[in-house]
Amino acid sequence: MSSLKVNQIRTKLRGMFESHLDLKDISAKDQERENKILSRCLAALAIYMQTGCTEKQAAESVWDGGGDNGIDAAYFDPAESTVVFVQSKWINKGSGEPEAKEIGAFIKGVKDAIEQDASEFSARLQGRLSDILLRLGIPGTFVHLLLISTGSSQLARPGQSHVDGLLNELNENDPEPIASAQILGLNEVYSGLAKDPLLGKLNLDATILDWSFIATPYPAYFGLIDGLQLKDWWKKHGRTLVSGNIRHSLGATDVNNEIKQTATNAPERFWYFNNGITLVADVADKAPAGAASRSAGVFSFKGASIVNGAQTVSSLGKVDNDTSLGTVRVPDPSNTAKDSTYRLRR
Repeated sequence: MSSLKVNQIRTKLRGMFESHLDLKDISAKDQERENKILSRCLAALAIYMQTGCTEKQAAESVWDGGGDNGIDAAYFDPAESTVVFVQSKWINKGSGEPEAKEIGAFIKGVKDAIEQDASEFSARLQGRLSDILLRLGIPGTFVHLLLISTGSSQLARPGQSHVDGLLNELNENDPEPIASAQILGLNEVYSGLAKDPLLGKLNLDATILDWSFIATPYPAYFGLIDGLQLKDWWKKHGRTLVSGNIRHSLGATDVNNEIKQTATNAPERFWYFNNGITLVADVADKAPAGAASRSAGVFSFKGASIVNGAQTVSSLGKVDNDTSLGTVRVPDPSNTAKDSTYRLRR
């Protein structure tokens, strides 16, 4: 029942973000006070889930209020060299979507920021806006639009056309798009809150090539995994996949650009240049079919997180050529018991 999900989300959101929000502009007598607070909490959640920042940082990124020019939150993610713009909408019934005119106002505000036009933004936002405008003026900075609500996970055509129009204008026919967008509805919000987005501990399936097994001191499998599987993991789980990593993805660094170029232009050489990834898991199950063959094994990892190789996985996740990725071979280590390490290595 969507009403139960909405109620559970309400409690969790307020506990995470309300104490960190600036609510001075919302009167205690405002009949819409709760909905306004929850919409701001949703905006903070979008930043939190997307960037991996703290709850306090996410709440402080919220712009919502008079003179926000349609933008409810904005945050620069240094790890991905990305400015994230958010529009949020709390919907009590758990269905429906933001109105097209609201989405249009959001898109206009984003466009104003991209064009360095601060005239429609309130004086209260000028300090934070200046930082965002500075980031947007630096080559290599990307733009990501997040529309989050407790409603539908898809926009109707009028609203979607506003989003598509801006993306087409910014990306044109560039083979490496500079802007992207994502719609988060009730289901995505609920699943994001049902687990800690920064904890990791995912369930992952993988086919490991030329695999071997080490029993001690910890049980560990090692072998090769193709780049397309890693891209699928990244697209599905994002930074949650590497939350246990010593360092998260560092964005568009020279090394990460070289990873992408090798995967695209010389995938057969990737194995020679890459040190591989390390995945740890609570449980690793191998499918019995074909168990005698070491050429390819089908594995299921539970409670999994990549603890080494964030740069490799995040870079492969941004390669568009799936044909090349299918021939990329990454040394990949993996583990099945707590504190064990499954090392998929050469």
